[in-house]
Amino acid sequence: MKKYIFLISTLIIVLIMLASCNTVEFDYDDFEYYTKGQAEIDKKITKIEIDWIDGNISIKRSSEAKKVSFTENSISKSSEDNSLYYFVQGTTLNIKAGKSGRLDPSDYNKNLNVILPIDTVLNDIEIETVSSNVTIFDTEVKNIDVNTVSGNIDIKAYGDIDSVSVENVSGTTKLIANKIGDFEADVVSGNIEIYAYDELKGCEISSVSANVNLYLLSNSRFTLKSSAVSGDLFCDFDGRRVDGNTLVVGTDARNIYEIDTVSGDLNIQRLDD
Repeated sequence: MKKYIFLISTLIIVLIMLASCNTVEFDYDDFEYYTKGQAEIDKKITKIEIDWIDGNISIKRSSEAKKVSFTENSISKSSEDNSLYYFVQGTTLNIKAGKSGRLDPSDYNKNLNVILPIDTVLNDIEIETVSSNVTIFDTEVKNIDVNTVSGNIDIKAYGDIDSVSVENVSGTTKLIANKIGDFEADVVSGNIEIYAYDELKGCEISSVSANVNLYLLSNSRFTLKSSAVSGDLFCDFDGRRVDGNTLVVGTDARNIYEIDTVSGDLNIQRLDD
């Protein structure tokens, strides 16, 4: 419940800030090392960190790309004053929505497009945003961390992924991958869909009213620990009840799924039916 209170408090603070004044603090360290504007990076990148405000964020691979590149286009306003800033530190690419300091959020409704060469393998993607929709498509990455208030999150990983962590108040979350090592989400009302075409090894979800849908292979083995006040559970797998909140599917059910919700429904279906 503390996590729910934190997420709701974050939303309230953001809304108050946006409604009560024209400018907000957008401070970050090492601003003197940042460069203004979109660019191509002619070096190996293994980690991408993005701090955005509003609009859309897209990360994807391209067979035509030779370098990591990123572009932006403004929805609300186009000028030099609201340009993005970036800084490459080692193999980490940092992208900020604007310059460090006070800014008017209404001027930063922008789309960010990051294009990766087809052979790029990322260790980490970390995204902080207020209300941007986030799309990560056909990208080979080990770990993803997305924190947003109201934006939708759509992830289609290339191959396997070690971990995905999501904090979202009202946006939906969709994850598609082969093998998923661990999925963790704290949400209030945004629905969650997970498609594991090989295996979902671990899952921990806390929600108030989000519906959670898991799509797994028919040979999946797992232990489901779930709790809900008024939500319904539908499971397409045969299992045995250990107690009122624990369902064991298969004899070697080492994969643990812990899902807590107040009023959301939980649906677990077979992918290959």
